Amino acid sequence: LIYDNEAREAGQRPVEEFELCLPDGDVSIHGAVGASELANTAKADVPYVLKMESHPHTTCWPGRTLYLLA
Repeated sequence: LIYDNEAREAGQRPVEEFELCLPDGDVSIHGAVGASELANTAKADVPYVLKMESHPHTTCWPGRTLYLLA
């Protein structure tokens, strides 16, 4: 679940969801992200970025990418 702000209230709704266990696809997590993928990120922050990608097995749904700063 992805929130705009830190979830402090019980009723706060997530802005988006990123499914980690796809029934018809794969999820990859990359610890090494190139600076060229994150042009607007400070170079000092790039080593702390994780990249999560979902790869559906069907062509009905596009893949998704999510970058997280740890």
